[in-house]
Amino acid sequence: MNNPRWQGIFPAITTKFHADESIDAEGTAKHIDFQIRNGIHGLVTCGSLGEASTLTLEEKLQVADIAIKATKGRVPVLANVSETSTREGCATSVAPTNSAWTVSW
Repeated sequence: MNNPRWQGIFPAITTKFHADESIDAEGTAKHIDFQIRNGIHGLVTCGSLGEASTLTLEEKLQVADIAIKATKGRVPVLANVSETSTREGCATSVAPTNSAWTVSW
């Protein structure tokens, strides 16, 4: 998304899981699409619903990647960085620069 609008409704979306506690990528993507079709202006991954403190870095990045693909550029995605240590916060915020994501600071 080239020039995102950073205003409006940006809910912290819920991450969907399978019974074995693995991330349900399809369910999460469907939930994101539902949110977009119902008027959100952007979304936050792994936000205030507990995922920030319970998922691994790899899982958080997986959720952000699912969100970026599911939005298809329709709305901006904020990948939450909410860690309990500076070291983990830095690792989380640097990780996207090592991928195909567009990072806005």
